[in-house]
Amino acid sequence: MVDRLEEIIPQMIGPLSNDIRMIGIYGLGGIGKTTIAKAVYNQIASRFMITSFIANISEESKSRGLLHFQKQLLHDILPRRENFISNVDEGIHMIQDRLCFKKVLLVLDDVDALDQLEALAGDHNWFGLGSRIIITTRHSHLLDVHKMDAFYKVKKLKHEEAVELFSWHAFEQGHPKNDYKVLSNTMVRCVDGHPLGLKVLGRFLFGKTTCQWESELQKLELEPNQEIQSVLKRSYDELDRTQKEIFLDVACFFNGEYKDHVKRILDACDFYAESGIGVLSDKCLITIFDNKISMHHLLQQMGRDIGTEAIEGILFDLSILKQIHITTKSFEMMKKLRLLKIYWHESASMREDNKVELSKDFEFPSYELKYLYWHGYPLESLPSSFYAEDLVELDMSSSILKQLWESDNPLEKLNTIRGSFSQHLMEIPDLSVRAPNLEKLILDGCSSLLEVHSSIGRLKKIIVLNLKNCKKLSSFPSIINMKALEILNLAGYSEIKKCKNLTSLPTCTFKLKSLEYLFLSGCSKLENFPEIMEDMENLKELLLDGTSIEVLPSSSERLKGLVLLNLRKCKKLVSLPDSMCNLRSLQTLIVSGCSQLDQLPKNVGSLQHLVQLHADGTAIKQPANSINKFNGIGLRLPSFPCLSSLAILNLSSFNLSRNNFLSIPTTLSELTNLRDLRLEQCQNLTEIPMLPPSVPNIDAHDCTSLSLSSSSISMLQWLQFLFYYWSKPVEDQFNDDKRDALQRFPDNLVSFSCSEPSLSNFAVEKQKIFENVAYSMILHGSGIPKWIWHQSMGSFVKIKLPTDWYDDDFLGFAVCSVLEHLPDRIICHLSPDTLDYGELIDFGHDFHCKGSDVSSEHVWLGYQPCAEMRMFQVNDPTE
Repeated sequence: MVDRLEEIIPQMIGPLSNDIRMIGIYGLGGIGKTTIAKAVYNQIASRFMITSFIANISEESKSRGLLHFQKQLLHDILPRRENFISNVDEGIHMIQDRLCFKKVLLVLDDVDALDQLEALAGDHNWFGLGSRIIITTRHSHLLDVHKMDAFYKVKKLKHEEAVELFSWHAFEQGHPKNDYKVLSNTMVRCVDGHPLGLKVLGRFLFGKTTCQWESELQKLELEPNQEIQSVLKRSYDELDRTQKEIFLDVACFFNGEYKDHVKRILDACDFYAESGIGVLSDKCLITIFDNKISMHHLLQQMGRDIGTEAIEGILFDLSILKQIHITTKSFEMMKKLRLLKIYWHESASMREDNKVELSKDFEFPSYELKYLYWHGYPLESLPSSFYAEDLVELDMSSSILKQLWESDNPLEKLNTIRGSFSQHLMEIPDLSVRAPNLEKLILDGCSSLLEVHSSIGRLKKIIVLNLKNCKKLSSFPSIINMKALEILNLAGYSEIKKCKNLTSLPTCTFKLKSLEYLFLSGCSKLENFPEIMEDMENLKELLLDGTSIEVLPSSSERLKGLVLLNLRKCKKLVSLPDSMCNLRSLQTLIVSGCSQLDQLPKNVGSLQHLVQLHADGTAIKQPANSINKFNGIGLRLPSFPCLSSLAILNLSSFNLSRNNFLSIPTTLSELTNLRDLRLEQCQNLTEIPMLPPSVPNIDAHDCTSLSLSSSSISMLQWLQFLFYYWSKPVEDQFNDDKRDALQRFPDNLVSFSCSEPSLSNFAVEKQKIFENVAYSMILHGSGIPKWIWHQSMGSFVKIKLPTDWYDDDFLGFAVCSVLEHLPDRIICHLSPDTLDYGELIDFGHDFHCKGSDVSSEHVWLGYQPCAEMRMFQVNDPTE
């Protein structure tokens, strides 16, 4: 509470200033708005001539009316005088007359209608200089309409605040009793930082045994506390019919989903989604951040309880079920089924013991269906009777479908089809007839798809067409009529021979004025790039990496809006046209691995917005003189002799990967703005010279000859991240002789990673530097070393920590994982079971390993220091 008062009083109340301010405090029911308003009132009331706190306006106005509150305010102003008013208008005039020259502190608590504000605090000029009017409400829109000077949204409590508040009510002290610590933390998580919930549960559990606590906890998982629910349900009861439907759909299906996606489905249900979502947000029933809709856990629980009363939607999370048998009869009575979602949680895999069993004649009512999301659908086709004329989205990813549906009846409202990784899908129907208004067709990874129906070219509204990794696709129809197309993805990966059969692009591709992204990566037989006959202002990214293109036409200068051009590993590419230097929007040019390319365009330095130029692995011996014009770009060159001095460049990122030099000139120290140095796969490099001390990031993976003991890394006072890629098998390194040293990870990590005994002393001497440096290492191998204590299969591991784990000796987390294929990035999510470390951030490492030998299994060893994690101490962190 102290922190919240320190936040609101100086910035919003400003009690010492002489202006007149109206301040709105808003938030979810029971979140603590009134508590904060009372605390502010008590702290600053002595500075005002007249003070009044009018509480519970929303409920009281229903029985007593606005005249009652006007009389209460006038009584607070002049308690010894009779205030004769017979109607609201008289009250307004008298309040203005009595208060216009007085410095007033007025709190209007729990306002839910504009007429309440108009009757009690209609305008700033009702009050004297220095006055403060504080209004609490669940309806943020009221504050906008009444033109508040400042707003304060009350958020849920952080975990340590929640534990303290709960403890005061459960134990009459600021922390849990010893035998109740774990139970207390679990109870606190049940209400997700909601103050009213914490108070209600704390009071209810006061004086009860641990057995009674455990029993109540089990009950809460199935049956929410009614006192808490009744407070929350007030806002729900104020909604109209369609707003209630939207609330229930979000609670049951769409919590955490993108607003645009949800809106499209709700509009198909005739729920007036834009208006309804706005109302829910105004009433603090949902939050929209980064275009995603989220709902508090207690509200979601309440919504799901209400939603079971009349089933219009079904949600199955198969990751928590081993097996389920669904019959036609179980759906028989669900005539109004609108939403059906059967899915695996992101962290679970679609295993054989995690599947749905259906009979071949399975059917379900589809006439009212708006949203069908069934990952892993186990039949070869949708039911023969399937007809959902109002269907908006069909997502059948990772299914065994061979065809989508049999019926010829058109689905006029169908907006999106997703069938990604349905590896048995062989054909798609005539979508110009069956889904004429389709906007998104996403079939990434449909490895059996032989051809795309020619009718696809007649889909005039399609925006996204994704056929990435469709490795048997050999031809593509004309797309000249796709006037709305923004994203065309035909990419694959030449390393594993995906999309290898695509030989040419339709000549009309570059007549699509709306096209923004064109992905053709890995189409290894694509040899000809068509002439571009018209200016294209909207195309932002063109990915041609791994193709067999020999030249780009001079007409490529017509790509006026191009930001990224990727030609990596186009091994037949022999030249780039000079005209491409007219691409004024180009920010990234990648020609890495184009082994026959021996020069860049001579005016490449005229690309004003270029920030990344990657030209390693080419035949270029001397870059164009105009390269000296670059300022602050990330530069990757094939060799160092081409630059006699680095002082001419103002680089923040320098990429010298895949070079054959033995050492780097000491002139590297001239790059005083350098922050990122990438040296990956410089296999002959033996040392790193003196670097600017400000460098925080070094990527030196697969530098097999590098000796850190003779390098200047230890002098980098701001070093945060060192990435080292060791090519020797992991089994050779994780032996018993190394175990003791490795358990002191990361102190001796440097000596381990360089396999030089002399480095042991170096690592110990530099311990104070390296214990705050994040490490990431990639090693060939297929086993996790024994010194990693907690091991499991899958993508997560659960560990139990000692009660004193977060003390002064705690350095950070060491994580190890066996990887079938090396990804671009690994993210480690830290999710405590019994404590909510709201400030404990996830960490991740980028690898940039596209040129490495990554086809075999690897072991990743990562370390994240405590210094790079935002943590706070809490009582008895046991898990």
